[in-house]
Amino acid sequence: LGRAEMCISDRISGSLSALSEADFEQLAQDGVPMVEMEKGADLMQALVDAELQPSRGQARKTIASNAVTINGEKQSDPEYIFNDEDRLFGRYTLLRRGKKNYCLICWK
Repeated sequence: LGRAEMCISDRISGSLSALSEADFEQLAQDGVPMVEMEKGADLMQALVDAELQPSRGQARKTIASNAVTINGEKQSDPEYIFNDEDRLFGRYTLLRRGKKNYCLICWK
């Protein structure tokens, strides 16, 4: 997991556009927490499904406190629904809560 966290940390400090599709596949293999989700999912449910928050209520508070990023971009709307622009390579989204809690969303 150390290598995966270093890879994420290095890339998050810059732009995710530097990552290739193979890099995302490698992150999943390296043990970065991963969850599969259906298109049309909302941010609160993603945080719960990814085990980054225990409940939708706690997820709402975390989002409202500006502690959640989607692909490196802060998101403060608890009602946010993922769109096609959030899916890198049409398949991956990197979700982060706080500074060190990551999850890779793979879209079905």
